[in-house]
Amino acid sequence: MLAACGQESTDSTTAKKQESSSNIQETTGKSDINHSSPSEITEEYLRSLPANKESDFKYHLGKTADEICIVAYKGSRDIVVIPDKIDGKPVTEVGGVVFAISSEVRAVFFPESVAYLTGAGVFVNNQVIEIVIAEGVKELSDGTFSNCSVKQILLGDKVEKLGLLSIGYCASLEKLVVLSDPVIVNMETSKAFLMACPNLTITGLSGSKLEQYAKEKGIPFIAK
Repeated sequence: MLAACGQESTDSTTAKKQESSSNIQETTGKSDINHSSPSEITEEYLRSLPANKESDFKYHLGKTADEICIVAYKGSRDIVVIPDKIDGKPVTEVGGVVFAISSEVRAVFFPESVAYLTGAGVFVNNQVIEIVIAEGVKELSDGTFSNCSVKQILLGDKVEKLGLLSIGYCASLEKLVVLSDPVIVNMETSKAFLMACPNLTITGLSGSKLEQYAKEKGIPFIAK
């Protein structure tokens, strides 16, 4: 029986594989690095880093038995690069409050295999997060970026749906990139999406629903 993403559970078989994989990675040193985080984390710097080792995460099977969902981060790095595979299976989902509230994580890179950020809010109330790159994401659920200190959110051309409260109350948010034409949940009846983001500029597709929404809310929009 598969556990819902956002619940912290890993069966013994997966745990053994994880431990074995971790031992290999720690021996080779190829999947982790020791570094001092720069005072300002740039997009280029984040893209240049190798993935964290598998043992830095709690995870279980995802939407299918051939996918992985990450439900917790237990590593020590404050800059996190999600691996595209764990136990040989693609990481397609990150659920729950993985980098939320008391997290000290300042930046996260999601590989293009990660299509869903789900659960109660992956970054909710994180007051140190600066930049997130998630160019494979199809859907952001409510609360993903709520009341957090993020400055840049770089999404790609695969976004299909943005939850009503998926991004909001982020006073430091300066840059949002969405290179698709996603549905904004309840856009016609509520303007809660992007609420209280006074410093924001959006880069997106010309003629998109997001451009229309930005104009209605008076948010600067750079059309691609």
